[in-house]
Amino acid sequence: MHRIDIYRLKDHGQDHGTFSRWTIDGLPFCWGVELPWRNNEPGVSCIPAGLYAAKLTESPRNGTVYELQGVPQRSDIQIHSANFAHQLKGCMAPGKEIKTFKGGIKGVTFSRITLGMLMERMGGEEEIQVCVHPLD
Repeated sequence: MHRIDIYRLKDHGQDHGTFSRWTIDGLPFCWGVELPWRNNEPGVSCIPAGLYAAKLTESPRNGTVYELQGVPQRSDIQIHSANFAHQLKGCMAPGKEIKTFKGGIKGVTFSRITLGMLMERMGGEEEIQVCVHPLD
């Protein structure tokens, strides 16, 4: 079973989202973005740190994605493409790098491509583990 570790970075602040470094099976893979921490409120907060199972699912809005299971007081937490935290509703998105875009908004680059690479790396595995680490 593959495992994604998401290491949240406190040195990127929370103004534009929660940013992270992702590894797959212990090897560096990409960067990520989520919403800022807002007390685990559905749709406006990133999720609590923890170890979660993630199941491959077909999302009507986002296509084939992994959906985290057992997130306390939350549901429909997916790994899908997005470049900015404000495009997410509690989900998480991978990207090639963290960048400050026009207007000073921080986000991740090439999210759709990076998600495709992540899905390819998972090889269609029905269930994976996702370990979300607290702010580093």
